[in-house]
Amino acid sequence: MKALFWLILVTTCLTARSAAQDTGDAPPTAAATGFTGRVVDPTGAPIAGAAIAIAAADELDTDTLLAQPMATTDANGRFTLAAPTAASTGADDLLELGVAANGFAAIARAVHRDRTDVGVVVLTAGRTLLGRVRDTAGNALGDVRIVAADLLELRTMLPGPRHGFRARTRSRPGGIFRLPGALPAGVRLEFYLPGYQRTWLEPVAADTPLEVALVPTGWLQGRVLDTDGRGVADAAITVAYELRAAGPTFHSGADGSFRVPLERPCRWRLTAERRAGDTVVASARTAALAGPHDNLELVLQPNEDAEPRSLTLRVVAPAGGAPIADFAAAVLWEKVAAGNPNYREFRFRQRSTPTATGHDGIATLPGPSRAQQSGAIRVVAPGFAPATRLDVEWAEPSADAPPPEVTIELEPEATIRGTVRIEGSTTPIAGARVRARPLPDPSSPVYPDDGSSDGTATATDGSFELRGLGAGSWQLIVEHDDHPSTEPVLVELAAAEQQTDRILTLPRGATVRGRLAGVATAGTRVFLAPLPTRRYGEDRTPSFGRLPQNVDQRGVEVGDDGAFAFTGIPLGDHELVVRLPTEPRHGGDLFLAIEPFRVRADGIDREFDCSADVPARIRGRISFPAVPARLCDLVVVAETASTPVRGFRAAHNQRYAGPRAFVGRDGTFELRVGAGDYWLTVVDLATGVALHADSERLTVAAGGAAERDLELALARVDLTLTAAPGVDELAPIDRVEVRFVPQRFVNDARNQPGNDRYDSGAGLSWPPGQSTVSIVLPAGAVTFLCRNEVGRIRVDAQRWQNAPPGRAELEVVVGEGTLACAIEVEGPSEIVETVENAGDETAIDGAPRKGR
Repeated sequence: MKALFWLILVTTCLTARSAAQDTGDAPPTAAATGFTGRVVDPTGAPIAGAAIAIAAADELDTDTLLAQPMATTDANGRFTLAAPTAASTGADDLLELGVAANGFAAIARAVHRDRTDVGVVVLTAGRTLLGRVRDTAGNALGDVRIVAADLLELRTMLPGPRHGFRARTRSRPGGIFRLPGALPAGVRLEFYLPGYQRTWLEPVAADTPLEVALVPTGWLQGRVLDTDGRGVADAAITVAYELRAAGPTFHSGADGSFRVPLERPCRWRLTAERRAGDTVVASARTAALAGPHDNLELVLQPNEDAEPRSLTLRVVAPAGGAPIADFAAAVLWEKVAAGNPNYREFRFRQRSTPTATGHDGIATLPGPSRAQQSGAIRVVAPGFAPATRLDVEWAEPSADAPPPEVTIELEPEATIRGTVRIEGSTTPIAGARVRARPLPDPSSPVYPDDGSSDGTATATDGSFELRGLGAGSWQLIVEHDDHPSTEPVLVELAAAEQQTDRILTLPRGATVRGRLAGVATAGTRVFLAPLPTRRYGEDRTPSFGRLPQNVDQRGVEVGDDGAFAFTGIPLGDHELVVRLPTEPRHGGDLFLAIEPFRVRADGIDREFDCSADVPARIRGRISFPAVPARLCDLVVVAETASTPVRGFRAAHNQRYAGPRAFVGRDGTFELRVGAGDYWLTVVDLATGVALHADSERLTVAAGGAAERDLELALARVDLTLTAAPGVDELAPIDRVEVRFVPQRFVNDARNQPGNDRYDSGAGLSWPPGQSTVSIVLPAGAVTFLCRNEVGRIRVDAQRWQNAPPGRAELEVVVGEGTLACAIEVEGPSEIVETVENAGDETAIDGAPRKGR
């Protein structure tokens, strides 16, 4: 039944169904309920008067939001806000939630129109950034778009929850900007004005001087034409650059004309596409060019793969082949779906609607793409068993021939009627959800079953009826929020079999009530984790930032008095897990495993003393015996014994997992952790390199504090980009990847050579127009690799195999003063133009143009 998710949908549309067959799973709509949520600070205390708005993505300015909110939070931090219409936002599904409050960092988070409960939004401390924007001639620039994003969320080296901290504003006519709601440190700032270079600064802190000069770049102008020389309206136009850029989509006007801002002073490639839904039906692209252009013409060429392909599906009854009046069908043009039954069921479950509905035995299904030629078709109809045809092979019809045909016969349905009762009694259970799914094939992997699709709810007498089943092995699954779940019941059905006395049972379950003592309750949630008997009484280690395995995700909020309650808990051994809120940028919430207990039939109602499990603190101060680093760019991470790789990373992808904190202006830091053993690592946000990694562990007791002062012995390295021999023009450089190996790894011969063609995507952001940048590093060996995004404009076989245009190695020795490292940079890489994109149909300035 699970796999026949659209059976309920189609039969509801075609025939009347009983109230017992209603699943009640339809998602709420924004129009009916509006968006709701709650805004709190890091301690869980509500924030009253926070400004709330919902609009299309990238439209909310923080200062406007604060001055003219669509709604504000009440004394409990709660808000309700109706969603704007799709017509007003130009988007059918995705919107952006903006949250701002004085003294806090602003949030701009994507929300879905159908998911109206946004949950708890946690705000952290924020600052107002001030600065000025000019052009390279010193003239003030007004209306520059300035966006402050969380650098920790944009880089994968510091994993953790994504909260969506983002503040926006525009510069005033005099070039001055005031950006409220920015984070105090670890910020990426973006500056954008059409016709000027899109510019980023990172990392930025509240005390960073913000005098920004934008470089004029110009525009890309022209027309999009069809093969007859007529203008094409509403063609989607994108520009790819060999340097990082946002790459927004523009659209041609009614006559096919377009004017697109040039965002980067480098080579680019422009693409125009005409779409029908999600399918590209015609496209054109330019060669790799540079600089502004005024007379581009792109002639769209039809996409052969986009030509519609279809087949005719005939659905008939077995006796005499009478056509089925109404049915629904879905097609999977995936070869693996025909040969892997579990994958096939998973893919059919994923579909929210049928591919097509048919009448009088006929339906039209879409044919495959050129990449797929075989697949599977499933058909369901009221009163019949589902039928699946696996051996569907596409045969391209000849010109002017009708679409190919496939015929599927349906057999009468099998049904199961029965009652759901409490285990060991005759007491019925009303409102239980009963569903059936095909028994998974043990010879292939089992794919997830989230239980979100069809089924039937039991009536007040516990009765249920499942219809639309076919011959074979089925699993019956019964669920109820107030009762523990059980293993599925295996049922063998013959064709058209009618079972009328099936009894399904659920355990009675227990209620667990409790009160937390010895810990703050604001914003706290509790979970129950089932414990295997062999683990009962064993030591448990608190974990930071992730939910312990097997924890029931249906956690409950703790009341102001510390009270909580769970219903429907199975009997046996469990562990109480308390989730304490923490600063959003500090690596995740703190989960404390309080104590194990045994749930019996009469349940539990008691107090849980958490005083022995409360969080601990790690404090310290950073000092520099030689060369100082920018304190506002440093993050201290407390890594545990369970961290796969602790301390320095010689690998390309550096990830530092664990509770963390920024270093203060006076060099102090403080981390909130659970009791246990930790090793401290200091990470420089500018380069992503660990400047320090503990060699001795630090043990912290519950509720206690430990201190460790760190001396960072560093050397200053001045990086300079110079031209390689014989090179007149340097390749454009966006960032320099820094691969560092500490001295102790070098001494142990652990400095393994890396693959220069592998790009981690991270590194030192290279400021535009600058030739020298200074960084700090500890003693060790370092490799510098210059990077750009030239792969985005390549169309040849080397698209994702790009060697760095510049490379240098250096042995870093502390105490020898400033180290100089010159990186020789090659010229711009050659872009090989293929036949497909170098013809006259995408001619450039000065070349013949079709349609003139």
